Amino acid sequence: MTKRSPFRYFKTSPEIIRLAVMMYIRFPLSLRNVEDLLHERGIDISHETVGLVRRTWVERTCAAPYPAFMTKRSPFRYFKTSPEIIRLAIMMYIRFPLSLRNVEDLLHEHGIDISHETVRFWWRRFGPMFAAEIRKRRIQNMRSSLWQWHLDEVFVKINGEQHYLWRAVDHEGEVLESFVTKKRDKKAALKFLRKALRKHGRPEVIVTDRLRSYGAALRDIGTAARQACGRWLNNRAENSHLPFRRRERAMLRFRQMRSLQQFTAIHASVYNLFNTGTQPFLSYHIQAEPRRRSLRVARPSRCLKLSMFGAY
Repeated sequence: MTKRSPFRYFKTSPEIIRLAVMMYIRFPLSLRNVEDLLHERGIDISHETVGLVRRTWVERTCAAPYPAFMTKRSPFRYFKTSPEIIRLAIMMYIRFPLSLRNVEDLLHEHGIDISHETVRFWWRRFGPMFAAEIRKRRIQNMRSSLWQWHLDEVFVKINGEQHYLWRAVDHEGEVLESFVTKKRDKKAALKFLRKALRKHGRPEVIVTDRLRSYGAALRDIGTAARQACGRWLNNRAENSHLPFRRRERAMLRFRQMRSLQQFTAIHASVYNLFNTGTQPFLSYHIQAEPRRRSLRVARPSRCLKLSMFGAY
């Protein structure tokens, strides 16, 4: 069976239909403006016809010649500030241990006059979108059976109440997963492990401390034989907490579990993007995974090379 043309019920030629639809979508024109412009070219159609063709062709069939900007709209379309300034403000706030007012002052020195509340709104609006795109592109190139995970938990106080931030880090310091809970029991560890394994697969070795919750959770999952515990084996996870602690001090701690979970997820993705992992004792893994290591070059320019939907 052959594919039927979406223009089979229209007397007007497909070229004129495409021209009318693209004029209406591409430029800030009303239906009557399109009607007048086409009338000047000798094409006599009504503005109601243009509206009918737009609904029928774009929304239902989305014909092939111009699919890119018919379906995917810019996330910055409702903002008067340029996308480059928005990306710069968000990356400055997430990448470096700066407060919102520090970002406001730094941008003001460059002639960009915005409020710190504007920076807060921008990072809450676009930060998760940037982080999701970075994480998606990196996970596709980082699945490897040679992985060694380091699991540890961070003690975080929210409004004077003790909470636990579970973190999974690989053998090169790449932050894989972050998860906030109120307890440090088997149920919390099991939920954290299942979430990490679902996204990244099963590693060969899982290095943990001597917390019993890890052993109980790993036995339920069926990976207890891959667990390794030692006095200094988990230093990789301990050192990876330092960037988060610096950010915590700059932000004067957190006030909600939801804000902590959101920020740790975004901060981990951006930190991974700029993490070069230049330790000399990683030469074996550098040789074993050249494709993965190639993602970590030219780090200074990545702040300004974020695409419209988030990464590189």
